[in-house]
Amino acid sequence: MTTLVQRFERFKCTRQLLFATYLAIISGGGFLLIVQSLGQIPFVGMPTTFLLLVTFAAFSAIVTTSMPLKSDSGITYHIGSAVSIAAVPTFGVGGAVLIATTQGVVGWLAKPTDDKTWKKTWRQLAFNLGMDAIAIFVASHLLLFIRKGLGVDTFWGESIPWLIVAMIYTEVNQWLLIGVLRLQHGPTFNIWEMWRTDRWSAQIDILLMAVGGGLLAFAMQHYDWFGVIIFFLPIALSAYAFRLYIRQMQAHLNNLDQIIHDRTASLQVEILERQRVEAELRRLATIDPLTNALNRRSFFAGAQAEFTVAKSAAMPIATLMFDLDRFKQINDRYGHAAGDAALKYFAGLAITMVPESQLFGRLGGEEFAIVIDNAESDTAGLILEALVRSIAQLRVELNGMRIGVTISIGATYIAPSHHQSITEQIADADTALYRAKDQGRNCLMWF
Repeated sequence: MTTLVQRFERFKCTRQLLFATYLAIISGGGFLLIVQSLGQIPFVGMPTTFLLLVTFAAFSAIVTTSMPLKSDSGITYHIGSAVSIAAVPTFGVGGAVLIATTQGVVGWLAKPTDDKTWKKTWRQLAFNLGMDAIAIFVASHLLLFIRKGLGVDTFWGESIPWLIVAMIYTEVNQWLLIGVLRLQHGPTFNIWEMWRTDRWSAQIDILLMAVGGGLLAFAMQHYDWFGVIIFFLPIALSAYAFRLYIRQMQAHLNNLDQIIHDRTASLQVEILERQRVEAELRRLATIDPLTNALNRRSFFAGAQAEFTVAKSAAMPIATLMFDLDRFKQINDRYGHAAGDAALKYFAGLAITMVPESQLFGRLGGEEFAIVIDNAESDTAGLILEALVRSIAQLRVELNGMRIGVTISIGATYIAPSHHQSITEQIADADTALYRAKDQGRNCLMWF
């Protein structure tokens, strides 16, 4: 494990060193090209046109559009490359590099930092300027070479070179960027995935550079600064309109994201509320609303399940039947509210005394039942005796009156194999209950 960690650390350090070296080479190479171009400032002959191209390049930098690539990087698309390459036939390679540099600096200054596609660091500025300078330097020399070979004044010399150069410039620029991203992010960065994903934008760049650059160069050579204005303004305005469209779509997508987020949160609340209601409905379907004991249907279903388990495991099971003594007299003398209060008091006391794992239900009226599984008869007897004593001391308070309540209990403790169903065992407990009533009530009788 230690060896693997050490190898990983060495690999990480090596990658970081390569990343820093790569940045230094690209930034340094671009800096040398820019310095060389400054010594060849082409202000001879058409200074107004050159300054106009510089101005348009700066404007194109302001209307750039960026697309996020990762959480901390992105790619920026612009039309300034068309302006730079268009300057080559008139102002040479140096002029093209200077125009590209102007565009890079203005773009770096104009775009706000977003910590995603544009971090606005000096290292980023140096690398971007170096990358653009190298790409435009290679493309410019290639343009001059192809035009010379095909003939400057021929149709092929005025058309084919621009398309080839646009493709070469786009690929050089993209692969320089891919190199730094690969070294920055390591093996997690998928080179070919980025290359394939960027195909659609590369086609736009090639089209703008080939057609726009070629037309702008033609207009500049034949109509000077006036031709530059006539041919560049539609391109610039289209790029600005495209930028506004991207911003509008991004705002729309952000709004959709917020709507989806709000709707998702609302649905989560609705789901939780529905789950709560369903749980409450399930509880109400199984619970007697007055006493909070199991209702008759739920009690018998649970009791039969307990009986089946006990029978298969050959375990004894205790079944207990309860009846509030003289309950009808309570209702007749004190009213049904007093009867309900007596039922609630009894059920509340029983629920606290009966183990939570055991079944306690209201079978109807003043009759209740308990099923105690896997319990010794002594255990069941202790529970019952304690319950009888507690109930005997119970006094129901209602409207300033204290009403005494007692119960009679019938119990059976037997192996499930002696019965076919829980109903038969409850019937035996019910028989014991009637014997308790015959014995004077307020007592416990076993079957």
